[in-house]
Amino acid sequence: MKYAKKFRTAAEMEAAYQQLQAAYTKKCQEAREAVAGPPPQPETPALPPNPIADYLRAITQGQAPAVLTGGAPPLTPQKRPESFEEAGHLARRMFGE
Repeated sequence: MKYAKKFRTAAEMEAAYQQLQAAYTKKCQEAREAVAGPPPQPETPALPPNPIADYLRAITQGQAPAVLTGGAPPLTPQKRPESFEEAGHLARRMFGE
């Protein structure tokens, strides 16, 4: 079988083909990067140098802590009624009766 007078064996021809394919792939990647530019890096929000200390300072100074959902959470847990009488009293107070 003839190998275009350049290659003596099929193995030499296959090795040359693989080198050509690798060079073509590299050139295509370089061209894509040149057209599109480098891939964008994800932006990460800047954090304060010591967020825990800032949070604790804000709490001790009486400021409401920042929350993700908006608004300010209560600084003390809500009182839950322990009996039906307390529940009725809280309901009357809440509904203005």
